[in-house]
Amino acid sequence: MKQLKYIVTSIIFMALFIHTAFALDIQIPDMIAVGLESYYKELNKIDIGSNEIVAGNLDGSKFTEIFGMSSNGGFSMYADYKFYIGIDKEYFTYTDAKEALSALKTEGVNKCVAYVSDSMWEIYLGEYTSQSEMNSAMNSLAEKYPELKLKQVVATLTRNYLVSKDSNEKVIFENVGKYVSFTTKDNIISLITRKYKGYIQFIRVDSGKMTAVNKVSFDEYLCGVVSTEMSPSWPIEALKAQAIAARNYAVLTVSYKKYKYYNISDTTNDQAYKGYILETGNTTRAVNETTGEVLLYDGKLVSAFYFSSSGGYTEDSENVWVNAVAYLKAVKDIYEKTNSNSNWEVSIKKDDISITLLGLNKYIGDIVDLQTQKSEKTGRVLELTIIGTSGTYKLQKENIRTFFKPILGSILKSRDFDVVKSNTTGSSSVYIKGSESTNNKNIFTDTYVRGSDGSVKKIDSSTSTLVLKGSENTKKLTAQSTNVLDDKFVLRGSGWGHAVGMSQYGAKGMAEEGFKYDEILRFYYTGTNVFKNDR
Repeated sequence: MKQLKYIVTSIIFMALFIHTAFALDIQIPDMIAVGLESYYKELNKIDIGSNEIVAGNLDGSKFTEIFGMSSNGGFSMYADYKFYIGIDKEYFTYTDAKEALSALKTEGVNKCVAYVSDSMWEIYLGEYTSQSEMNSAMNSLAEKYPELKLKQVVATLTRNYLVSKDSNEKVIFENVGKYVSFTTKDNIISLITRKYKGYIQFIRVDSGKMTAVNKVSFDEYLCGVVSTEMSPSWPIEALKAQAIAARNYAVLTVSYKKYKYYNISDTTNDQAYKGYILETGNTTRAVNETTGEVLLYDGKLVSAFYFSSSGGYTEDSENVWVNAVAYLKAVKDIYEKTNSNSNWEVSIKKDDISITLLGLNKYIGDIVDLQTQKSEKTGRVLELTIIGTSGTYKLQKENIRTFFKPILGSILKSRDFDVVKSNTTGSSSVYIKGSESTNNKNIFTDTYVRGSDGSVKKIDSSTSTLVLKGSENTKKLTAQSTNVLDDKFVLRGSGWGHAVGMSQYGAKGMAEEGFKYDEILRFYYTGTNVFKNDR
């Protein structure tokens, strides 16, 4: 993934240990509700970019239209915290309610139609911030218009209202029992920043604010995930492997019911999803040609975690979260080729580490050192010890990555890193791993190599350039200075992600080598097999 699932991943991971659904019991839903947390989470106003919208009730995948509106400027949906005065008369259609509204002769008071329940409309008057204000206005209106049968409409935590940006027409939705769904005639609706297939609901969550939820067919959701999580230009077999991994992840997440108002989020806490805008023929093909296919281990659905780049080795699940899982074992990733995430470097000020510790109510004095304990198999940091003048603070596993988020603005790319602690002229942190040794070795630190002419030479900081010849290509390595001041550390690492399960760049490399999608999945998920599930 382009970023990592570092918070709710642990929750999902724990749930897989009590998952007991066997292959014949696997239920792939027809529809899925996606919480659009990336841009539309807990807001008082959400803009709709579509010029024509259709509102209706959604029962499973069946949509029943209740009315439509047009506006060249689009619409805005608002969370409604107001009190109103209702006219105690119901109408069966939007058109009937609009006609009655036009015929209503009231002066000096706002009025609009309100959808109150299935096929029932009413007319609301005014807009008040408190019950006392509403009561006072209601008494005045009752005296002025005694022929109207009025009633109180108190504030609720489900109501919202739609406003046309052209006409300023306002329509209220009580959302009793279920939320009204919005779409367009071509079933693609724009929320300005992104466009989505299916339907949008504007749900008032516990804070009282709205979160937009995309209700969409399961396969259309997968098309959006595959095109977001992996470049549509990558080989089709890699895209198919991604489609099955995403299907597994989504089916399990739906079954865990970890969200109150929707099934899954659109963020990398779950699977990145940007609607339909990135979809291509390739991504749609990848989903369609693997329809119903899931990945199983011992007859059970696999938690198919994936990530961007391994840096050369994936990781055992127990070294990232808690428990060992038979199919989530570290593998030497010989197929992942050099990519934009292969090497990275960040600078971290010692003072910023101190401030971050103070935010955790920890004080260990001035920061003087960082020490690492690494996995002998993969080289990833299992434990990071921060040493201060007055104490130490230890971080384990993924907490190492999340610790640096306040400093870097995002979590650390991976735990496959080395700490550069001081100025070292003419040094480099290019490391090699021998076929038997479990320890990485800095090439530019007292290493002896045999050249093509048979001579043996010592490589050290005085070596300017070294050319390594591999089985397929050559690599030029140049010793370089790392300007590390006393007030900071430099972390230099490889890869991007938690490293459990499938490397997306590794899947790309395997597909380029001619491997099929099921072979890719079996390589990264030990002992698994693809199963065709008939929905």
